[in-house]
Amino acid sequence: AERGIKKMLAFVARVNASRASGHLDLSALGLRECPFAPFPRKITILQLSNNKIEKIDENVTVLGLLEELLISDNRISELPFNIDRLIRLRKLVVSRNRITKLSDAFGPGMKMLVRFDINHNRLQELPASLALNTVLRELRVSGNLLKELPFEMHFMTQLSTLRLEENNWKD
Repeated sequence: AERGIKKMLAFVARVNASRASGHLDLSALGLRECPFAPFPRKITILQLSNNKIEKIDENVTVLGLLEELLISDNRISELPFNIDRLIRLRKLVVSRNRITKLSDAFGPGMKMLVRFDINHNRLQELPASLALNTVLRELRVSGNLLKELPFEMHFMTQLSTLRLEENNWKD
C-alpha cells in the first residue's frame, strides 16, 4: 500500500510540475492506463514510456498543443482512431509495444509529424495513407512483420531516415 501511495504522489507531483513547463513525464510509474482528463491542456510533451499501458484513450486529443507523444515500452495494441486530430504532433514514438495495425486514415491529419518511430511492434503492413504525410523525415519500422512497403511511399520526398531492418520481407 505504501508503494502505491508513493506512486500516486509522484503522479500528482509530475502533473503539477508540468503546468509550468508543458512537459509531463509519467514514465516508469507502473501505469496501466492513462487518464487524460486531469492533465493541463498546455502540455506540449507527454512521456508515458516504460509503463504497463494497454490502450491510449481517444481523449488524448484534448491535448491540442501536444507536439511530442512518447509511449514506448508499454503493452499498447492499437493507437486511437482519432490520433490524427493531434495536428501539432511532430514526434510520435511507440516502439516496443504490441501494435498490429495502423488505421487506414493514419497520417493525413498529422501534417506536422516529422518523426514516427514504431520499431519492434507487430505491424504486418503500413497504410498507404501514411504517404500523404509529406513532411515526415524519419520513419522507423524495424522489428515488425512487414512483407512489403506501400507503393505510395515514393511520394514521401522529405523522408531522410528510413529504418526497415528485421522484418519479413518478400523475396
